[in-house]
Amino acid sequence: MSHWIISLEYSHLQITVMATSYKAATTTEAAATPLPFLSKDTKHLLIAGCASRTAVAPLERLKILYQVQDVMKRGTEPKQYTGMAQSLRKIMVEEGWRGMFKGNGANCVRVFPYTAIQFAAFERLRPVLAEPGATDLSPLRKLLAGSIAGVVSVALTYPLDFIRARITVQGNLTTQHYNGILHAFQVTIQQEGVKGLYRGMSPTIVGIAPYVGLNFMVFESLRQNAPKDEFGRQDMLYLLGCGAIAGACGQSAAYPFDLMRRRFQLNTLSEKQYTGTWDAVRSIYQSEGVVGFYKGLVPNSVKVIPSIAVMFVTNEALKRYLME
Repeated sequence: MSHWIISLEYSHLQITVMATSYKAATTTEAAATPLPFLSKDTKHLLIAGCASRTAVAPLERLKILYQVQDVMKRGTEPKQYTGMAQSLRKIMVEEGWRGMFKGNGANCVRVFPYTAIQFAAFERLRPVLAEPGATDLSPLRKLLAGSIAGVVSVALTYPLDFIRARITVQGNLTTQHYNGILHAFQVTIQQEGVKGLYRGMSPTIVGIAPYVGLNFMVFESLRQNAPKDEFGRQDMLYLLGCGAIAGACGQSAAYPFDLMRRRFQLNTLSEKQYTGTWDAVRSIYQSEGVVGFYKGLVPNSVKVIPSIAVMFVTNEALKRYLME
């Protein structure tokens, strides 16, 4: 398998998992298909996922800092991070190159089970949601399958995402300090209980459903008009554009929930504390306006939109390779 393709972005890990499931599903009954994360390619998927997550770690950290700095700052002190160039320069000067990668360790630990569970669930749902006699799911059924798969993967890996957020902001927007992933788990459980590891899960689940679902539905709908070559294969450049549009739609619909997720994850460490989802929505709108729900969108777009586009195109390339 062409693993070099996967190293371009973190989403390529998702593609390999999906493509592996696709190959198995075309040769055996769905019930007999082994889970992708138990295959012989596990170590390659894990390495590729960690490497690609690390490559975009500075942008991921910057997004989180933008999302939460308004509620983490003390009193009337000015914002620390005002633009991408200024923020990256500030992190480098104050923390060195290691500061660019705070929280990346927890992210790497999370990425493999998250993506494996998500795409394994999606493939398992195909035969369950398919109409009798249909060879594939309709766009709306793909939306439903993707939404369910996204919720399942988030629910099972959420504590790692929570810890990643806590480690990401330490030393910058909070005085809390963790010595590592295990120490962060220990401190959180001691101070907030096990339920503390699930702060912000409600808006996360609400947001992940349209995000993953729309990615699948929009891409599958747009690709129907893709031009084909003499062998009946769809044009990859056209599919790249379809993937970019799908990524933009999914991100735009779900981003406010992603912002609220981060704020809830850091709720007990911030100056402003929310009592619930509706309190957070009302408070953000009153104090920051509509734009407050989209803070950090620029660095996230730089990372997400092209990665989603490449994700779908790589999926198609791997499907062709596996079918040959």
